[in-house]
Amino acid sequence: NIIKMIARRKSKKLKVLGIIPVSGKSIYHFGKPFQIINDNPLLSYTIKAARESELLDKVVLATDDDEVVEYARKYDFLTTLKRPTSLSKATTEMYDIVNYVLEKLEERNNYSPDAVCTLYINTPLRNGSHIDKAINTMSIFETDSVISITEELSFCYQHGMYGLEPIEKSRIIRTERNAIFVENGAVMLCSVNSVRKKQMPGPKISHITMLPEESIQIKNLFDLWLVEKILTEWNN
Repeated sequence: NIIKMIARRKSKKLKVLGIIPVSGKSIYHFGKPFQIINDNPLLSYTIKAARESELLDKVVLATDDDEVVEYARKYDFLTTLKRPTSLSKATTEMYDIVNYVLEKLEERNNYSPDAVCTLYINTPLRNGSHIDKAINTMSIFETDSVISITEELSFCYQHGMYGLEPIEKSRIIRTERNAIFVENGAVMLCSVNSVRKKQMPGPKISHITMLPEESIQIKNLFDLWLVEKILTEWNN
């Protein structure tokens, strides 16, 4: 596509580290790594997407769970890091986990990337092309971050002084009003400089747009059912 062609003309290729953060204690019961979806564990879909990517330079699975470490050993392209207890709390910020991974890779392998792509396991319908599109977008526009989004087509409201107020003041046709976007959590690409400053995403943000059927985050039983239906019956 056009973005891929333009990115190839850039003189410098970005060195991008993929990080798959995995916790055995997910707050979402149906977002745990070994939740079975269409005969495969949830974790396997994100690993597959990372392997499909042509532009990730290295992929690290960062986990606090021994069973996940054991499972990851069958993937020879993955580097697995066991997170310390201090980074296994529900209140841990993602930039702390990412900075820990960066420090360990620099210490052990003298490895330092330009950017980090965080891939959460509860969005299993993203694929390698989404990751590569985000990397190419960062390369072209030289932004601090690239996030994956879906467009919100509904008429949206927010709390105001006297109750709910519409975000858009007039109900003009969809193609003429300002678009509203929702971060879907499938891809978050950040420059290492932003991560070091504990900014995820960084101040200058670009995006890739994903379809609703690619963007489902598994947070409940309905999401799980819907993902299975898409994987087994969606043929569009």
